[in-house]
Amino acid sequence: MMVHFRKRIRPETLEKINLAIIKRARGQAGPPQDPPASPQDETPPSDESPGIVPDARPGTYPNGKLIVDATCTPADITYPTDLKLLNDAREKTERIIDDLHAVIPGKTRKPRTYRKKARRDFLTVALSKKPKAARIRTAIGKQLRYIKHNLGHLHQQLDNGAGPGDLTAYWHKCLMVIHTVYDQQLEMYQQRSHRCADRIVSISQPHVRPIVRGKVSQRVEFGAKISASHVDGFILIDRFSWDAYNETSDLGGQAEAFRQRFGHYPASIHADKIYQTRANRAWCKQRGIRLSPASRWAVLRGQSQITDIACFGVCFGVSPK
Repeated sequence: MMVHFRKRIRPETLEKINLAIIKRARGQAGPPQDPPASPQDETPPSDESPGIVPDARPGTYPNGKLIVDATCTPADITYPTDLKLLNDAREKTERIIDDLHAVIPGKTRKPRTYRKKARRDFLTVALSKKPKAARIRTAIGKQLRYIKHNLGHLHQQLDNGAGPGDLTAYWHKCLMVIHTVYDQQLEMYQQRSHRCADRIVSISQPHVRPIVRGKVSQRVEFGAKISASHVDGFILIDRFSWDAYNETSDLGGQAEAFRQRFGHYPASIHADKIYQTRANRAWCKQRGIRLSPASRWAVLRGQSQITDIACFGVCFGVSPK
């Protein structure tokens, strides 16, 4: 039921709700209750203070600091390989053939799919510890031929009286995706390459794309890439994309979004080295913003919170479309 109601809420509406919660929390936060001091000992609060202290004017706040970063929200899919993806596509074509054969009028012979042999060919390589590249390529070629064989049977079944309406919406979508996956894998197989435009890595979630992270532990992640802002412990997602992009150009937009949300530019922006470009430094200098590299503690804290909140946003507020 939670998913049912979540689909009725647009991402723009969730953004307004989140912003209202953040503004209310910032407004309720007050200065720490210290013992009264003499006027000469009073010092204005700095942007390093843990709380957000309201200004003398009601409804205004000190500029504070903005931490920006980009990360990937991993999708709930198995780690994709070409051989594993083709095996999944082959098994789904076999299921579709069985469903269409059951609705074809008249008595026709069920197409032969060689599913046991194809499964054995896949497991021979998949269960090997370190299969060589030539052996993997041979297995990929076999799976491509099995899929081509099954797709030919599917077209014959459509000519014999079966129709796309005999399939459920899910299996009809899978059939369309399998055609695209077959074309992509065949192109990479013929060109001896591992790259193609808009590469599909999951048949059930064809919108997921590989995001190159460059980390030592995990070079590539599969999911949506986001640009997020970390403001005084609160996270706001500024950009959401299933395709990879360079987050360098997002800094100006995130600062402008900060101004629209809180009425002023931040006093300082803390970001990774990739954001420290000449154009971004000039843009910040023109507006009186200090662009500083994020400290190690701030980056670790910000990335952890950004990842947690981003995963929550993907699950409850963002549509693949």
